Amino acid sequence: MPIIAIPSELRRNFLANRTEFIRNLACWPMTSLHPFYRKLSSLYAAIDADRENSWDFVHKRFPVGWRCSNPGVFRYLHFDLAETGDRVGFAMCNAPFHVVRDVAIGESVDEMRVPFIFFDFLGIIEVSKTDELDFQLIPELVFELRRRGFVIDLVTFDRFQSSYIIQILEREGMHVGKLSIDRTAYKLVIEKQLTSKGETKGWKIRRVSTERQYSDAHQALKASIYEERCSVPAWQDWVTRHPGDPQHPFIAEALGAEMGAASTVDHSPFSKIDLLSGMAGAAYNCQNNAPDMGDRPRDWQTNAPMNPQSIHEERLANLAAIQSALRNVSSIDQFQAIMGSARFSEWGDVDTFELERSEDNPFAELGI
Repeated sequence: MPIIAIPSELRRNFLANRTEFIRNLACWPMTSLHPFYRKLSSLYAAIDADRENSWDFVHKRFPVGWRCSNPGVFRYLHFDLAETGDRVGFAMCNAPFHVVRDVAIGESVDEMRVPFIFFDFLGIIEVSKTDELDFQLIPELVFELRRRGFVIDLVTFDRFQSSYIIQILEREGMHVGKLSIDRTAYKLVIEKQLTSKGETKGWKIRRVSTERQYSDAHQALKASIYEERCSVPAWQDWVTRHPGDPQHPFIAEALGAEMGAASTVDHSPFSKIDLLSGMAGAAYNCQNNAPDMGDRPRDWQTNAPMNPQSIHEERLANLAAIQSALRNVSSIDQFQAIMGSARFSEWGDVDTFELERSEDNPFAELGI
């Protein structure tokens, strides 16, 4: 096969960025050329194989009986809305305890207490290219987490589409803000506001410059992984349902993350980074705001077992609540709204097919 010379008009592109030129025109390789994560063993070591992820990405809800096992610890939640508008990656984490690590400060190395990042769950919401993402799911999801006993200290978003979502959450008294992950110019710090007598009168979110450390959020997640102070739930359900790429989405996106211009972190042309950015935002907020809860308890467990009796009682309560609501509907629109809520996590895991044919459903004879 003859060797075809590279056209001279492409020389400028080659000299500007040789590695990107080789990948884009020679189609090799498909992963990152400037990988952000180089210690692959640390990525796999961060996954807790004994703890399955709680987010059901197919039905877009949490399982019945899943509750907060340590409500005394603040949670930090970040949503990364994809530029295409068809995907959202998000994650919630907490710092159940702090550990001591050696941190390089200038030319010296000092010991510093840093949080152990424990991810409660990872989440992905996807729609087809022809559909639009229902952004109303996001505030509903946050409210659902509060009903399940999680005390959320800070919720952040990474895209301009989030403005109205922020307004909804702020009206409910939540700490909410915008946090850029691909170019982190500021970090958000929650500060207590005091009266002249030293009493607490409220809270304020203050923006603090990162001094042009634009990869600061991703660096926070990376440091927790490399320093073995990060716990990520396994996601076997995702792996099983994606036979074409059977690996944890956290691993897949971390392998595709690469260093970009101006020390930013981005995805390669053939990968995604929404979930990884959601994790980075949550970990970054946790690092900057989580109070020191002390050292690791000797009896600390990563996952509290579900109580079968409480699960059964919750299902009965959810079913009764839906049946009560159905008795008061007077239109198909109201009925569809209630059934839509039943399919979301707010009502738990109820059999909506059986419910729709219940004697309490005034539209049962219509088969809807």
